[in-house]
Amino acid sequence: MPNRDLRGRTVVITGGSSGIGRACALEFSAAGCLVVIAGRRPEALEQTLAELEAAGVRCLAVPTDVRCREQVVALRDAALGLTGKLDIWVNNAGYGMVARFEEMHEDDLDAIWQTNVVGSFHGCQAALEPMRRQGGGHIMNVSSLAGRYALPLNAGYAATKHALNALGQSLGAELEGSGIGVTTVMPGLTDTGFFAAMVDKVGPTGTHLVRAMPAGVVARAMVRCARRPRERLVFAPGGAATLVLAEAFPIIFRTIARQYLKVRLSGPKA
Repeated sequence: MPNRDLRGRTVVITGGSSGIGRACALEFSAAGCLVVIAGRRPEALEQTLAELEAAGVRCLAVPTDVRCREQVVALRDAALGLTGKLDIWVNNAGYGMVARFEEMHEDDLDAIWQTNVVGSFHGCQAALEPMRRQGGGHIMNVSSLAGRYALPLNAGYAATKHALNALGQSLGAELEGSGIGVTTVMPGLTDTGFFAAMVDKVGPTGTHLVRAMPAGVVARAMVRCARRPRERLVFAPGGAATLVLAEAFPIIFRTIARQYLKVRLSGPKA
């Protein structure tokens, strides 16, 4: 199958003011797309818009809280107002939480669920209406490796990403043959503002078990996936072989989990 031509395509990216979302705006624009970025903080969104426009990116910014269905529908309509079509929708908005299970509050879990899962649910439903009319489109849900392997201290966050993986898998099966593709993107540790924004009830640590990959690496892979759609896009330290080994030998994951717990609880001088 030849690669799809992305020139002239309209792309909506939630959580587009920083990290993977901002990197996606740059990469999709470089591929010839018209990019619409959305975010909850208008000031940050306008700053990112100015930076992108200075870099020559064709971009529109729409302040959006993905937890609110009406705002997500307004985002979709703003994108449709540009070209009359919607080709790619990237559900990237989300944040994390690190906490001992006993210290998690119901309000914390509800807040992260509303953004990471319900926000993506709103995005998928909003995008499907015009994509059905067009007879094609592509939805990309940015999940995490935590949606496959739940590390300790990450119960709430991992639960949302497991749910997002299931949402994408089920939706993709429903849409088979419709011309609308669904991709679940599962990055590992990525160099973004994610950690500064997350709920952290454990405290900072001075090290990580693996080196964070640049957000641009994820974004470029997502553009390649938009050209040649896949059901899953997984980024694992050591590649796919790591996942195969972890599935075949659960002791490997348990060893990693124990080391993660040790490092995460050791404080900033680790």
